[in-house]
Amino acid sequence: MSFLLDMELRRRTGNGVSLDDVLRDLYTAHPLAAGGYTTADLLASLQHLSGSSFEAFFGAFVEGTEPLPVAETVGIAGLELRPAAPKPGSSLGLAVSGGAVRTVRTDGPSFNAGVEVDDQLVSIDGIPFHDSLEDRLGSVAAGTALRLGLTRRGEPRTIEVTTVPNGVERWTLERVRDPTEGQRAVFETWLGQPWPAEAPGHEPTDAAPKPHPVSTPDDP
Repeated sequence: MSFLLDMELRRRTGNGVSLDDVLRDLYTAHPLAAGGYTTADLLASLQHLSGSSFEAFFGAFVEGTEPLPVAETVGIAGLELRPAAPKPGSSLGLAVSGGAVRTVRTDGPSFNAGVEVDDQLVSIDGIPFHDSLEDRLGSVAAGTALRLGLTRRGEPRTIEVTTVPNGVERWTLERVRDPTEGQRAVFETWLGQPWPAEAPGHEPTDAAPKPHPVSTPDDP
């Protein structure tokens, strides 16, 4: 949330104000010895320094449950999120450890089929289950109906579940190919380092883009 707030400040002020400026203002006006600051104080400081209200922002993303606009926000600094390739095989939407079902995704096929947490997975399509569920499903195509042999509180049962595609579990944060001057400025003041120059002989801008991994100050 701090990152989103910082980028929104920079966007509204043409990179003239950052979250650092707001925190300095708050620490000066509301020192810890005097009890610190409240949310109302924070909103007042944001409006004072940016010249605009952050009431709607807080209502949507801090007090509310609107999806965080991460993909749009990283673009302010000339970055973009790219999904890594999903794992091969398919998924049942559950996690198994030691033969016991530990979690069942409520938006997955196993939940809809009736699998419950603490069920014991005994077999898949009649083949005893003793290995990794991820390994077992690594070569199973999405849309395959599997018969899960389970025991629930000692009672055996069979539940048929149709596998689904593996979802994206990892994303990479990369630099855009042709940043605007504004994006470069935000990137450089945010990270405290210049926008990396392209290596000699790089492709023209109409060529297929290659990843540009980003290092942040927290990286080793």
